[in-house]
Amino acid sequence: MIIPYLSTRRACAYLQISRVWMRKLVYAGRIPAYCYDESGQMRRRADGEHPMQLFFKEAELDAWKNTRTGAGRPDGAKDRGPRKPARARAR
Repeated sequence: MIIPYLSTRRACAYLQISRVWMRKLVYAGRIPAYCYDESGQMRRRADGEHPMQLFFKEAELDAWKNTRTGAGRPDGAKDRGPRKPARARAR
């Protein structure tokens, strides 16, 4: 059985996020990442380790994608009308 691994670039395209944001998620421990060790075997990345190339399991990316909430601005935040001009104060 072949387990599909995605490179960092492919995983970012899959999740529609930047590579910097992907690294932040990995270092925060939200998405597990894998790398090759000195003997050429794929293994899970250890905490505090910063390998050059990271790989991700597609199933684990799907699990994170399903728990992800909507990003940023709430719905309708830009649907407001123009601001009313300030009232002139009586002196």
